[in-house]
Amino acid sequence: MLYAAAIIVGIAAAAAGIGLSRRLDAERAIFGWALVVAAFWYIGFGLFHGQALSELAPQLIAGAVFLVLAVLGLTRSIAFTSAGWLLHVFWDYLGPYFGEVATPWWVPPACLGFDVVVGMYLLARYRGAAPLPEPEPA
Repeated sequence: MLYAAAIIVGIAAAAAGIGLSRRLDAERAIFGWALVVAAFWYIGFGLFHGQALSELAPQLIAGAVFLVLAVLGLTRSIAFTSAGWLLHVFWDYLGPYFGEVATPWWVPPACLGFDVVVGMYLLARYRGAAPLPEPEPA
C-alpha cells in the first residue's frame, strides 16, 4: 500500500513539474537540471549516512552519465533528457546491485512514478506532439 502511495506521489510531482515547466516555458532547462539533481542525490544520501566517497564510485559514474545526457538535452535535443529520465528508472532499481545505496525505501517507487511520466512526456514533446523551442546557440 505504501509502495503504491509513493508511486502516486511521484506521478503527482511529475504532473506538477510538467505544469510548472510549461507555464514558465522552460521544460528543457527544468527537466535537464532536475535530471542532474536526481542522479547526484544518491551521493548526497550516501554522504549523509556516512558512506565514504570511494564507496560511492558507482553513483558518481552514473551521475556523470546523467549529467552528459542532461547537457546534451539542453544543447542538442530534448530526446537525450527523455532518455535520461527513462534510464533513471533502471538506475533506481539496479543501482543497489553496483554498491550500497543509502536511500529511503520510498525513493525507487516515487522515482518510478516521476521518471516514467516525465520521460514519456518529453519523448512525446520530442516526437512532435507539441514542438519545443530550439536550444540557444552556444
